[in-house]
Amino acid sequence: MSHHLHHPETITWVVAHNGSDIFHYSVVEPHLCFTTGQPYMEVFNSQEELLSAFPQLSGNFIEPELELELPPEPELELELPPEPEIELPLEPELPPEPELT
Repeated sequence: MSHHLHHPETITWVVAHNGSDIFHYSVVEPHLCFTTGQPYMEVFNSQEELLSAFPQLSGNFIEPELELELPPEPELELELPPEPEIELPLEPELPPEPELT
């Protein structure tokens, strides 16, 4: 079973979990979607509501308005090895045909 949240009207906080030891959270903005295969998905209007229901997640959130600056991706120079020369086998030499007498 999977659960889906498509384009909420406002920023929405979501926790998907298995009821015991797996918890995934997300901040879903109006232009985004969220899908999970976990058996439970709970939706909240604020981080405070979510933390009230799941206090064990306190301190684990990235604020949605923060934009993380990532370093530029390095340019990869791929150097492929030269293609090996393939020698095709020659046709085997057949023994001479016996002379018919």
